[in-house]
Amino acid sequence: MKWRLHKIIVAYCCIITGCNEPSVTRLEQALQASGSNRAELEKVLQHYSEDPKDSLKLKAAVFLIENMPGHWGPDSSSIADYKARIDTLGDISPEERKILMCLPAEHPELCPGMNKAEDLYTLKAADLIRHIDRQMDIREKYSWLKDQDFGLFCDYLLPYRIANEWVEFTPISISPDLKECLEFANNNYQNCHNSVYTIADHIQQQSVLNTHFTHQDTSLKKYTKLPKNLCRLTIAQLKSIGIPVVMDYVPISRMNESNSEWHIIADSRLPLKSALKIENISTGKVYRRTFSINPCPVAEDKEYIPPFFRNPFQQDVTDLYLHTTDISLTLEMPRGIRYAYLAMYDGENWQPIAYSEAKGGKCVFKKIGKNCVYMPVCYPESKMHSLAPPFILRSTTAIEPLTAPADTTTTLRIERLLPYFGKRKYYYGTMTNACITCADNQKFENPDTVFIVEEIPNYRLHSIHPKRIDARRYWQLHIPRGYCALAELHFLDRHGAELRGKYIAKDTSNSAAWTDNNPLTMKAIQPSVIIDFGKAVEVAEIRYMQANDGYNIRTGNVYELFYYETGKWESAGLQTAKDQCVTFEGVPANRLFRLQDKTGGQKSNPFTWDGKRVRFW
Repeated sequence: MKWRLHKIIVAYCCIITGCNEPSVTRLEQALQASGSNRAELEKVLQHYSEDPKDSLKLKAAVFLIENMPGHWGPDSSSIADYKARIDTLGDISPEERKILMCLPAEHPELCPGMNKAEDLYTLKAADLIRHIDRQMDIREKYSWLKDQDFGLFCDYLLPYRIANEWVEFTPISISPDLKECLEFANNNYQNCHNSVYTIADHIQQQSVLNTHFTHQDTSLKKYTKLPKNLCRLTIAQLKSIGIPVVMDYVPISRMNESNSEWHIIADSRLPLKSALKIENISTGKVYRRTFSINPCPVAEDKEYIPPFFRNPFQQDVTDLYLHTTDISLTLEMPRGIRYAYLAMYDGENWQPIAYSEAKGGKCVFKKIGKNCVYMPVCYPESKMHSLAPPFILRSTTAIEPLTAPADTTTTLRIERLLPYFGKRKYYYGTMTNACITCADNQKFENPDTVFIVEEIPNYRLHSIHPKRIDARRYWQLHIPRGYCALAELHFLDRHGAELRGKYIAKDTSNSAAWTDNNPLTMKAIQPSVIIDFGKAVEVAEIRYMQANDGYNIRTGNVYELFYYETGKWESAGLQTAKDQCVTFEGVPANRLFRLQDKTGGQKSNPFTWDGKRVRFW
């Protein structure tokens, strides 16, 4: 029986896929490693070996089994209480339940004492056969999958898990609205000029997918509202209706950047259409979650491998998003260390994002994103060790080490902790042509125009010094566009003392936000506000700031500058900001810097100084 089955598997693999002996060996290795569960896996292969019409199903079964080693979920009995908790959440979708079942593996506090259950040792033939039949039925049913590459189908639609969840092989029911939407798409989007992108876009625009969690468990909400889990929910929804979809992600994320995980529609006809997903993310690598096994570092002599690179179920897809290059570095490796890594700074720590095996003192790092700062590192005794100073990889592929002789110094003038992000420009445009006027009466008859905002303001606190104007009781800020989110609005006399008055507007609640000197609090002006000072006053200065991210340098705050030197951050001293900038003199030149707000606790992105301005990385 086993001999016949082995011959059938080899024959089918060679005829259908053109696979050679190593591919067959991977299958045999998986079967050998499955121990007492081998009989269950062989039942699946035997089931699809009996009828030549099942050749593609056999191919699908081979794919799942040979890539099964390393996949696991919680042991059912060890999360019994958690499953009972989920059962009390009411009418949640199967996809929402699936994501909730991912949480115990990533948050052990939810299930103390959870045990792992390896797929290779636990999955049963009946479950796998039902799953493969269902997914293959979907492939045959929907027109947009007819010409999809079978390898793409195996990677992005066939797998039974999306993470380390407890897998439930239960059929998924489709709502009537969604079923109607699918039938429309199936019947009307068959032209080869359309694609899976078109189908997915149509389905998502119909608002028939529930891609938000509906459960009311408040303690679980802090987990399910994470961007990663919202992304997984969308993926589970789309996969359940036959859309090949996958999660891409960056290995590091900073607090000011966009989500570090996102879903991608996979289409064998059209190239990637979502490069803008990383427009505001500073990264040198992008990876893709896969079910299939990918190469990763292999520890020898107990060499430490960083956790990110122990995961074989991720594929490097950087060149789908970024202009990349291969770089070769000559590095002095510690004895017994086989692998070197490129690390990027995430605002807190250096994190490895790429690896290379050192051969003859040389390391070649493949598909590295340009215009980023990296540092070569290794891990002797599980601790990160710097192999060379940080460097900039320019778009020309030139490598510029961030180091210089110790006696080479410079002066830095810093205005922000983080870079400006264009996605906030909408708020600043609302104040264009805003007008400040003053008058002797509340109806503003014969007013004096004090100032007109002609350009889009930036993040800073702006100061206006009106020309000589007679004292007036009423002052007004009018927004021609009808709406402006304002963080600060101050009127000062010639001695710098703040003038206080009564606000007159449609809504004056929370107007204290305009004078609390906190850039993170705001109050909207719709479309104008009048300040009644109770008597005629002379205004020598007006200060205003629009809705803000809070990362400007703040007057009076204490800041500490650090530069990276010989494997650690060195302090360049403390300064108290006397204005909306802070200046450090006599600082070592051509280094990687970061700034910390000691008063507010905020840290900056790493940056360099070109002699005139800050460049964030």
